[in-house]
Amino acid sequence: MCLVLAAYRLLDLSQALAAILVFEPQRRRDEQGSYILVRHSVRWVLITLLNLAEVVLYFSFFYLSEGCSFEPPISTRIGALYQSCAIFITGGGAVPETDIARAIVILHLACLVFFLVVAVPIILSVMRAKERTGETLGDGAEPDKRV
Repeated sequence: MCLVLAAYRLLDLSQALAAILVFEPQRRRDEQGSYILVRHSVRWVLITLLNLAEVVLYFSFFYLSEGCSFEPPISTRIGALYQSCAIFITGGGAVPETDIARAIVILHLACLVFFLVVAVPIILSVMRAKERTGETLGDGAEPDKRV
């Protein structure tokens, strides 16, 4: 049951972040170009960091379920969490010995690349984000032209 919930939540996180990054800049433009509307910038950063922690936690469930497929075997929850952190932070960890274990590691590394390419630039303000208190995410109102 935990694996199904973890898989669902990972898909939900990816879909939500991708939707914001794809559709928000298309709807929001001003004289300086497209932007992502951020209602509260501190909240945005905290939620993104929480999502990163969720990805690490959810992949630990997958590592625990396929623990015997790694060398050394992963048999404890802390070992699974360690493997997930090691993959997410360094790209290393226990060596997968089966195709299912390799697929889990590949998917985890793909999530790492997705967050490094997409989420981290938002946190570091590489992508232009505006904070406005009078406008909320998802409303159809035209944005202010004031900067």
